[in-house]
Amino acid sequence: MEAIQSGAVPRRVSAKYLEGLNFRGSDVRSLVNILEALGFVAASGLPTKRWRSYRDKAVAPGIMAHALQDAYSELFEAYPDVYAKGEDVLTSIFGSQTNVAPSTLAYMVRTFRTLCSLADFEASGVPAVTRQSTRLTGSGPNGSHAR
Repeated sequence: MEAIQSGAVPRRVSAKYLEGLNFRGSDVRSLVNILEALGFVAASGLPTKRWRSYRDKAVAPGIMAHALQDAYSELFEAYPDVYAKGEDVLTSIFGSQTNVAPSTLAYMVRTFRTLCSLADFEASGVPAVTRQSTRLTGSGPNGSHAR
């Protein structure tokens, strides 16, 4: 996420762009999926308004909070303070909503916790950049979201 704030806005977010930031292998595809789900990148690969807004370090934590609330909307509806839950509780919550391997479940929980550490859910006056929610939990086109 630091690359969004410190680098130039790319024309397209592609595997080649991410490899230039030293991401490799399956990390590249996972990161593209996460950025799309969070609303930082459109399905076309174009950086969105949310990407541009996140570049301002003063509002970035609030932008991330909105992005997480959008991407994990069902989770936040069921557990408004899900961002404050511990690893064991999150593993139980995510496990009850997905049917993935334990290693994938652990990755999902780590990803969520890492993103939450970049967010300020108490931020006020942060403009929400809305978009259609893309769920990061539950069933996807191939049977699961292992994002």
